[in-house]
Amino acid sequence: MGAGVLGASPSGAAVVVNDAPASIASDCSHDVTAELMAWIASVPDTSTLNFAADGCYRVDGTIVVSQRNGLTFEGNNATFRQVTDGSEIVNPKFVRTRNVWTFGRSTNLVVRNLTTFGANPYAGRGERAYKPKFEAQHAYLIQGVKGMLMDHVAAYDTYDDFVFVGPGTENLTVQNSTFARNGRQGWTINGTNIVFQHNSITDTRRATIDMEPSAPSWVSKNIYIRDNDVGPGRLYFFASVGAAAPMDNINIIGNRLHKKAFQVFVSAPKGMRTNYHIVDNVSDGVTSGFGSSMVLWHISGLEVRNNTIPLQPSHPLAAVGLRGSEHVRVTDNVFRGGHMVIRDRGANTDVTQSSNQIGMPPMRVPPPTDVAGPTPKA
Repeated sequence: MGAGVLGASPSGAAVVVNDAPASIASDCSHDVTAELMAWIASVPDTSTLNFAADGCYRVDGTIVVSQRNGLTFEGNNATFRQVTDGSEIVNPKFVRTRNVWTFGRSTNLVVRNLTTFGANPYAGRGERAYKPKFEAQHAYLIQGVKGMLMDHVAAYDTYDDFVFVGPGTENLTVQNSTFARNGRQGWTINGTNIVFQHNSITDTRRATIDMEPSAPSWVSKNIYIRDNDVGPGRLYFFASVGAAAPMDNINIIGNRLHKKAFQVFVSAPKGMRTNYHIVDNVSDGVTSGFGSSMVLWHISGLEVRNNTIPLQPSHPLAAVGLRGSEHVRVTDNVFRGGHMVIRDRGANTDVTQSSNQIGMPPMRVPPPTDVAGPTPKA
């Protein structure tokens, strides 16, 4: 369809389909950030924006989509590539935060079939991947958006997160997508009704998944991280610390970790973290060191069930370390190499473990325990 041609949405409503103007270079020969922004601004809401099939758009600034409704960005396998590191912008604040895509305060967006490349030549797990000057350059930043689907997108070689979901975001799904090599966290997640599913993510410089609110108002609930393939990365698989912002119904389900240890750290002021479900995850990466594979502090309502997680047998590692938590159920897990199921750090209430396997083959099943608590400080 050409520019301005009417199509139909699945609901039957008229949708204007617009092809990217041929005047916007799609061979990455020069920066077209301003041209893309002008074209997007010219397209009415409830429209589809078609990019050149297999095109390459050089974006040395940020494509900002703000206060829009009903836009579909059909990438047609196009690439959006940063060539410079942003230093030419001069202002250090803007250099640090130069994303490729920023979506803000919009409704009902779809982004699909496109790839983003950052400009980090050292992206990955190495020491040089992290650069404070550029550390907030995300591939995709989403904040305050109500209703968004990202499907079959990709991001590589960013200085910061592949996807940063900011506060106030609701009903976002990121699926069937690929993320590899960056300089900081993989996915940072805030908001309500957020789903990351059927994705591949690898070579993250810091935590693979981060829920670290910066202010008490950054409330998050109904978060689903499920059925993803996770490759090697540094630090935690899942980290949830930060300010005293409420988080409820956090689900980490059915993920497969390859050469990546299943290390989880959750801690916040008591009463701020509720209803965490860690279920059906599998890892072939061995947790080493000391302490616990999953450090879970100050959670009310915790389920750890049917996970298969190896631990280094030469260290006295526990699978789950608890402090100040209540209503905890740890059942039907396989913790190969583990010395204990739960390490009690004190002040826990209503903790049950049963049908868990620990040790080396032939593995043993510790007797079930059901402790009303509160338990003494370890």
